[in-house]
Amino acid sequence: MTSAFKRIDWSALDATGKKAALARPAQRTAGDVTEVVRTILDDVRMRGGAAVTDWCLKLDKAPPRRIAITPGAVAEARGALPPADARALRMAAENVRVFHQATKPEDTPFIETTPGVRSKLAWRPIASAGLYIPGGTAPLFSSLLMLA
Repeated sequence: MTSAFKRIDWSALDATGKKAALARPAQRTAGDVTEVVRTILDDVRMRGGAAVTDWCLKLDKAPPRRIAITPGAVAEARGALPPADARALRMAAENVRVFHQATKPEDTPFIETTPGVRSKLAWRPIASAGLYIPGGTAPLFSSLLMLA
């Protein structure tokens, strides 16, 4: 199996090569992208879910839908992944987990903001969330790991 990852030997790179390896990919955008995005966002602010549906139909030629990945599809994808890539992903996921565990937010104690009024910040899990993992010129597993 060929790896999905591009291997870079950092020690073999000169200064220019190191800079290129760390650089973000060049953005391929049309000149009017900002205006189009502004139009879409304004429409969604005004019309909410109806606008999202309309824009999905217009841009994606399909209605928005909830995507649920079956355990079988996960197993099939895992089986197609080269072992070295699987190890790299597990290591990256563990690094992200360790970092976020160390920086996990905590509930605050009650604070009396004005006489008789007490407030606090409480963190609670949610049942599910949608994620958008941008692909663009370089889809990154790290984007998935950091968002999930």
